[in-house]
Amino acid sequence: MPLGFSKRPHVFVRSVHQSVRGDCRLPRQRRAPGRPSGRASHLYSPSLHMEVGINNLLENLYLDNNRELQHDFGPRAHEGPIRRRNAARQSLIARDNSNRRIEATLVAHLHSHTDCITGLAVAPDHSFFVSASDDGSVKVWDTARLERSVTSKPRHTYTQHHARVKSVCIIEGVHCFASAAEDGSVHVVRVHLNVSGSLPKYGKLSVVREHRVESPGEYVTCMSHFNTDGASNLVYATTHSVVVMLDLRTMRLLQRLENPRHFGSITCMCMDRKRTWILVGTSSGVLSLWDKRFGLLLKSWQVGRSGAGRTARIHQCVVHPTKGKGRWVMVAVETWKGNPEPAPSTLIEVWDIEKTVLVETFVTRATTSASEPIPEPEEQVGVDAEERPAAAIASLVNSRYPGGAAYANAGFSRRDRGPSQSMQRDDSLPAPSPDVRALLVGLDFGGYSGMYRSEIVDLSADVPNSNRNRGFIVSGSEDRRVRLWDLSRVERTSVLVSAEPEHERPSYSTARSSNGAVTSYVETWVQTASSTNQNNRAPQRMSMITHHQQNLLKSHQDILTALACIDAPFRGGIVSGDRAGVLKVWRVGSGD
Repeated sequence: MPLGFSKRPHVFVRSVHQSVRGDCRLPRQRRAPGRPSGRASHLYSPSLHMEVGINNLLENLYLDNNRELQHDFGPRAHEGPIRRRNAARQSLIARDNSNRRIEATLVAHLHSHTDCITGLAVAPDHSFFVSASDDGSVKVWDTARLERSVTSKPRHTYTQHHARVKSVCIIEGVHCFASAAEDGSVHVVRVHLNVSGSLPKYGKLSVVREHRVESPGEYVTCMSHFNTDGASNLVYATTHSVVVMLDLRTMRLLQRLENPRHFGSITCMCMDRKRTWILVGTSSGVLSLWDKRFGLLLKSWQVGRSGAGRTARIHQCVVHPTKGKGRWVMVAVETWKGNPEPAPSTLIEVWDIEKTVLVETFVTRATTSASEPIPEPEEQVGVDAEERPAAAIASLVNSRYPGGAAYANAGFSRRDRGPSQSMQRDDSLPAPSPDVRALLVGLDFGGYSGMYRSEIVDLSADVPNSNRNRGFIVSGSEDRRVRLWDLSRVERTSVLVSAEPEHERPSYSTARSSNGAVTSYVETWVQTASSTNQNNRAPQRMSMITHHQQNLLKSHQDILTALACIDAPFRGGIVSGDRAGVLKVWRVGSGD
């Protein structure tokens, strides 16, 4: 059915083709100041004797070039949190003369979602943030009410997807968000917000754009938005290894890049500051670098140091906030869980995408002595990804099943046996994995110059020389820990959220290779004899209940899946979401 343009069928008529590719939900046309009603007089003057087709073409061009007059996405929003008069402007982790420990205080426990949190996005002015979940909803949370009252109810709930919502992002410069669901739908929703009073007032949510991916069973896994002079660009990647750039003003496909499908579905992506290249990470551990200007696949290589001859899923990829001049990329990879002996686990790898070499690693390890030497980091050159689909599939099977396809078939045959035989297991329940699922980077945590969106890259280009040595990482992992990495002084890195007791805190150090080409930042957990005995001894029932009650609300009880940073109403805020659908808001500050 036409949407608001029944009198002018040549403009944005919703045809069968458009219903699949995209749809513009626009308000009724308003006359621009100084423009006559009806058809433009300069286009339809009888003296010109122009054909109807040319008239329609020029009219469409006029509407496309003056789309701002319709205010589809609302007024421009302030970029960055609004500074209050008495608010301090110094960074929380950049105080060189302060050795106080950084701690996190729980501000709010939000449990409105009923399934896994799949994404978080913050408004440009930090007035609200949105959360997407597998329960099929996107919720809008007001940050101003976090300071005055503790509430567990969102301001709005968007439920028009009718499927699991897999990704969400904020439209740059306005109070709108884009969300993508498992049924292939992409919706752009405007949040009507009035910030003139002491507390913001919210109107109803309105859908301004709709889009759907082409293939059945395909859906968006990650997306990002940026504005240019002539377009409002939404870039998204799908499970069918396709990267698409869509103009939200006209709903036209500007570019389509097809990554090799045997590399696996795309799980994450990032771009440079000038948007000349796109780097995508896949479920099989392959990084692919694309030249966005010419639509060329430049290179593809395998990442993951945890085990030879296996693939490591890439969870996140972001550009290094301070080093590499926009050419260093931080990659959160899956760790190898098949090693029976405790070994250091690589949480994050930093790659130079121009030279395809490993330059930095972030490692965690557990030892019985603090004096145990740190292993020297090894140099690694990126191995080209397998170009033949058959060889790539065979490599994937061998990596997932150590014995190859025969082992996989044996595993399926064991499932068909009786219940008594299937209950026999040689392996025990594995320990929580330190895999990093959520990753944020920035320049100045808690400061007003910080940028927290993972798609913003090469941040050091616009920063004074005095701030180039700063930088931070906020990571959320499967072991339910939130870490704040201080890139200027790694020894000041802190575990903000953890399920372990407060007295168990790791130490941080730096190790370099013999030639200085690779730097490793190591987190060391020392297991003392007393803690080991306590772990081996069966805990008493009352102590278990007391410990569980103390940590029930303080820490997450499931895998962390999403992170976001907010600087309103207070500086240094972190929002974390887990697989159970729980959201927690933390206020980070210096401890005693």
